[in-house]
Amino acid sequence: MVSDRRSRRVSIGVLLLWAPMALLAEELVLTTEDYPPYNFQDEDGGLSGISTDVLREALERAEIEASFRLLPWARAYAAAQQRPGACVYSTGRTPEREPLFEWVGPLSDNDWAAFSHPDADVEAESVGDLHMLRVGGFRGDATSAYLESRGVDIDYVSHDALNARRLQAGRIDVWVTGSRVAPWLARREGTGPVEQRFVFREVDLYLACHPDTDPDTLARLRSALQAMEADGATEEIRDHYR
Repeated sequence: MVSDRRSRRVSIGVLLLWAPMALLAEELVLTTEDYPPYNFQDEDGGLSGISTDVLREALERAEIEASFRLLPWARAYAAAQQRPGACVYSTGRTPEREPLFEWVGPLSDNDWAAFSHPDADVEAESVGDLHMLRVGGFRGDATSAYLESRGVDIDYVSHDALNARRLQAGRIDVWVTGSRVAPWLARREGTGPVEQRFVFREVDLYLACHPDTDPDTLARLRSALQAMEADGATEEIRDHYR
């Protein structure tokens, strides 16, 4: 059962923001951010989420040692570019990022969508409509970068959860983020429901590793993920968070 898998430690530690960044021999260091339902810190202080649980199961099957570290996204993303064995998830695989990493996955799908407050008088049915609105995003996010490259002015904050509060307070008209992410964050922040206006891109989420990471290790991890897709384990984990 998924709950059994989540309770097993499988020799994987969750290190918080102040943990040192030294790599252990023959161990992957997986950095991530608060981005529910894919990765987030649960009530017990552990790390949960679709991508986290999928990776834990794959690592156990492949007999690969790894540690998980929860960081702000900009730091998590930068850490994966610093040394072999460092990886970051859940990372949208985009053409701009493609040459920067070795990619392992996909771990899950992630539609990029625009959200508004249900009571807001907002006309937003396409990317073109966003040019006339106050659009909230967060720094380092591929969703916001994609829209900014298309001429949309993004009002940035450091953490995506802040956008749930800003939307409720009327400080932004539209919030752009993952289609599953906004409802989770709005519930957790207690800001009330959000209304999805439209989806503007479909992007799969991956584990992105430093290009010099041991190829045999990554091959074993990829094989484990393929086996999980085949035997239904991955879908069982995804269903748990729906």
